[in-house]
Amino acid sequence: MTYYLGIDGGGTKTYALLTDDCGNVLGKGVGGNGNHQIDHALASQSIRVAAEGALNEAGLQIHEISHTYFGLAGADREVDYRILHPLVQEIGFTQNYSINCDTMIGLRAGTNRPYGVALICGTGTNSAGRNPAGEHVQVGGFDYMYGDFGG
Repeated sequence: MTYYLGIDGGGTKTYALLTDDCGNVLGKGVGGNGNHQIDHALASQSIRVAAEGALNEAGLQIHEISHTYFGLAGADREVDYRILHPLVQEIGFTQNYSINCDTMIGLRAGTNRPYGVALICGTGTNSAGRNPAGEHVQVGGFDYMYGDFGG
């Protein structure tokens, strides 16, 4: 059986959903703030708690997951990815994972097409789009000083 774990880490809460290859939900988990830009230690803890909740509910271990997709608030620029890869690896996700801005999971959830535009207006604001050629642009996640706040 093939298993997939999706983690949506926002500035307020983090959700994890574990499914099999048929899309059956096997486990769910919830944590707090998943944005490393707000609080690195808390984000790490929240992502871990949400992931462990989903894994425990499904009765699975990290090594049994075929792929984990992290849609994380604060995954805005290369400097963020240099912080986030070690963060998820310290939790135990050392291979078969992807990290992207949480805006992209909103885009994928909002349409059955592989292109479109998504806006996030939550604890912070962000936007991203992908065109039919697969080109991707993300704008936002700059800081409260630049008007990046929602709520």
